[in-house]
Amino acid sequence: LPAPPEDRRPVMVELREGLHLVLHDRILRALALAAGSREFFGAFFGVLYSLFAIRELGLGPIALGFTIAAGGAGDLLGALFAAPAVRRFGLGPTMLTAWALSSIALLLVPLAGGTMAVILTMMMTAQVIGDGLRSVYDINEVSLRQSVTPDRLLGRANASVQLLVAGIAPFGAL
Repeated sequence: LPAPPEDRRPVMVELREGLHLVLHDRILRALALAAGSREFFGAFFGVLYSLFAIRELGLGPIALGFTIAAGGAGDLLGALFAAPAVRRFGLGPTMLTAWALSSIALLLVPLAGGTMAVILTMMMTAQVIGDGLRSVYDINEVSLRQSVTPDRLLGRANASVQLLVAGIAPFGAL
C-alpha cells in the first residue's frame, strides 16, 4: 500500500477537533444538546410506538404501516415549507415553534382511542404534523450549524454532532 500523504491527519485528531468546536461553541453545543435529547426521547418513543399501536390500539400491520408512512408525507411537506417559514417568521421563531409543535403533535398518539377511524386519524395526524415540523426544524438546524461553522471544519463538526446524537439514541431505545 502506498504511504498516506503527509498532510493526512489521523482520524482521532480530526474527531477531537470537531468535538472541541461543537462543545466550545455555544450555538453548536446548544444544537447538539437539543438533537441529542430529541434522539434519546425519540428512540424511547419509537420503540413504544409500534407496541402501543398493535397491542393497545389493535392496529394491524397494514394500518400501522399507513400511519408510519403518513410521517413521510409530513416530511415532504415540511421540506417544502422550511425556507418559506424562515423568510416569514425568522430563523429562531421558526425553529422553536417547529420544535414545540412537533412535540405537542405527538401527544395525539397516547390520546388515540375510540373507533378505528378516529384512532387512524389521530395517529396519522400526529405523524404528518410531527414529522413535518421536525423536518422544518432539522433543515434549519443543519443550515444554522453550517453557517456558524468554519468551512474547513464543516465535515468534522457534522461528524461530531452525528456521533454524539447517534451515540445517545440506543440508550433511549433501551
